[in-house]
Amino acid sequence: MNRSVLAAICVPVVVAVALVGTFVLTAKHGRSPSSSSASQALPGQSAVPGTGHTSPSASPKSGHSRAHQKASPKSGHNRGHQGGSPKSKRQPGGTGPGGTGPGPGQGPTGPPGPPGFVGVAVTGPITSAVASFSKLTGAHMTLVELYGSFGASFPQQQAGNIAAAGSVPFIQWNPRHAPLGQIAAGKYNGYVRQYARAVKAFKHRIVLSFAHEMNGSWGPWGTQHATAAQFVHAWRKVHGIFARNGVNNVTWSWDPSHTGLPASGYWPGSGYVDQVGIDGYQRHGQTFSEIFQRQLANIRSFTSKPIFIAETSVAPSHGASSQIAGLFSGVRQYHLAGFVWFDINHLEPWRLEGRPSAIRAFRMGVAAWQRAS
Repeated sequence: MNRSVLAAICVPVVVAVALVGTFVLTAKHGRSPSSSSASQALPGQSAVPGTGHTSPSASPKSGHSRAHQKASPKSGHNRGHQGGSPKSKRQPGGTGPGGTGPGPGQGPTGPPGPPGFVGVAVTGPITSAVASFSKLTGAHMTLVELYGSFGASFPQQQAGNIAAAGSVPFIQWNPRHAPLGQIAAGKYNGYVRQYARAVKAFKHRIVLSFAHEMNGSWGPWGTQHATAAQFVHAWRKVHGIFARNGVNNVTWSWDPSHTGLPASGYWPGSGYVDQVGIDGYQRHGQTFSEIFQRQLANIRSFTSKPIFIAETSVAPSHGASSQIAGLFSGVRQYHLAGFVWFDINHLEPWRLEGRPSAIRAFRMGVAAWQRAS
């Protein structure tokens, strides 16, 4: 048989075998590993404590208690290098079991996720402050962040004003004067029970975060004052009291800092958390990946719960507009659910008001998300 005839027979056979192999592999492995099942799971969903379901969150930061000088936006304190995740601590690695984002040492992978939500933390009268920020940015505030002290009453009036405006109260419940070890031992059970019943009577959904940024050293409940085990036991104690009292209108948000110790040591367990918030701020010259990548990779190594940015802002600089654009694109590229903007001046002038180029960049980010929705 001459060579031209042999080639005419063999080439179609090889092509057919390749096509069959491709079909088999596609059927076996399903969707692309870069797709994110957790992306955008927060807004619009309800949550029952301990069920793993999620919900949107909203939060205006009234009465914020950030006096604990931290390196997030609020502190000149060295969170790594003034708000950014320490570059020297980047480590190689892969994605977590959820397959929802890039591992440390690598950029975002896969197509961008769906548009995210926007929330805000504000000072002053909540209703007018949130309405003003919404008008300024062209975005509805899904979450409005409040800062409450563990030991104080549930902020029913403020939460009610937030709910009436169509947002969700996002409460940072911080044990500034109650040691985590004592909470874990049950000393504050009566208070927690009272608070839980007030939340239940409120009826509207809230997002509740207990002792946020626990993996940093700046808070009275942080690494200088309590162990990771004490935090975990205290979280489970509080969560258990809510569950035993039938409080079903709470979404539990576990919120570590972008810097500090690896978040993994403070994980209470999937049955005690509905969603994950991460805090981090950009100062001059810092990028989204530089701030969030390391801790996001750690979090995704042990949970596939939905993740959002629970506190963030961008300090004024000649590059702030690009950083704000990077915030919007970073949320999508890293398959996060959204972010809460910290519109409070504390140690840095974080507020968006009075910054025309930053406002334009923010509005452009919102418009891009709206077009993509």
